[in-house]
Amino acid sequence: MNYKITISFILLALISVGIFNYFNSNQTEEASIDPPWFYQVSMDDINFIEVTKKEQTVGFYKNTDRTWSFVNPKGIPPSYERWGGVTLLLSGPQTQRLLVADKVDDPAQYGLDDPNLIINFDLIGGRNLRLKLGDATSDFKHYYCQINDFEELFIISSMWNDVLGDLVTELPYPKWYVKRDPKDMVGIAIYKGDIESQSTPAKKFETKNNKDWYFMDLTESENESTDTLTQAPGTSYAAFFKTSEKIELDQDLWSKKQYLTSGPSQIEVVQSYASEPEDYAKFGINNGGNAIELRFNSSSQKGTEFIDGILLKIGDKTEDGKFYYGYFENNEFVKPVLTIDSEWVDNVMDLYDNPPIK
Repeated sequence: MNYKITISFILLALISVGIFNYFNSNQTEEASIDPPWFYQVSMDDINFIEVTKKEQTVGFYKNTDRTWSFVNPKGIPPSYERWGGVTLLLSGPQTQRLLVADKVDDPAQYGLDDPNLIINFDLIGGRNLRLKLGDATSDFKHYYCQINDFEELFIISSMWNDVLGDLVTELPYPKWYVKRDPKDMVGIAIYKGDIESQSTPAKKFETKNNKDWYFMDLTESENESTDTLTQAPGTSYAAFFKTSEKIELDQDLWSKKQYLTSGPSQIEVVQSYASEPEDYAKFGINNGGNAIELRFNSSSQKGTEFIDGILLKIGDKTEDGKFYYGYFENNEFVKPVLTIDSEWVDNVMDLYDNPPIK
């Protein structure tokens, strides 16, 4: 064999061995510093979440129908707008970095002796993860973090602190569960029929200045409303798009009724997963039944003020007579079946037949 060819083969072999050793050593090094606790779990595997911020704690559990509820108040679902991305966030950190591979000698240096946030969540199969978030990094984009009491120190995206911490400081109650201050209320309407039809009999009480209220009988009105109040999409139905003669209220009588505008005193969930007409029909809830709409002042996270509202469709009375079945009309796919205290419903419906006017 030509010696030049032999030398070429030898050099090629040496180069191949060198490249192999280089990449092999780098891969070994990278593997050695991979976070030992790095995890990525399915959202569907999470069945319990508890968040503690200082001395405040809030917990959520997954129902057998795979919907979520507060631990306390039991059975009440969290607001979909606030809850939508929580389980996705917990399925695995979007950013993670190992800072200290050995034991953290001084946890207080990173705020881990008194964590800013503690997150516990359980997975199917009896598994549990517990994260502690200490101080923020100097750029406030991350927080120092430990998991399951392992000694390694990591940083984690500030989104964890922002999103999960807000679950504690601003409890994500659904709109229909919140008991509101009568001073924030600006309208209440009572319907007897299809809420989206202009021909549906309705009567409403409304105020423009949160002080002077007036009454409108819309049972025969055919005029469209000239109401220019800023409205959130999907929160106003037929009654608040119509006008009629404004009738002055008897202030003494109205003062005894105005508390009704702030909503029912008691609401519970009897069926957490419901979405089809037949789910509601068995409780007497249908498009032709009674409905009550409440409107109130609200503001967005950016401070923009607008008129918000809830629409409760009313069904049959429960056997004990203490509640009515109903649900909150909105654009969400799942709308749980509720029980609403009958005293409030009866008193509101009485306003339809006996408005406190002069």
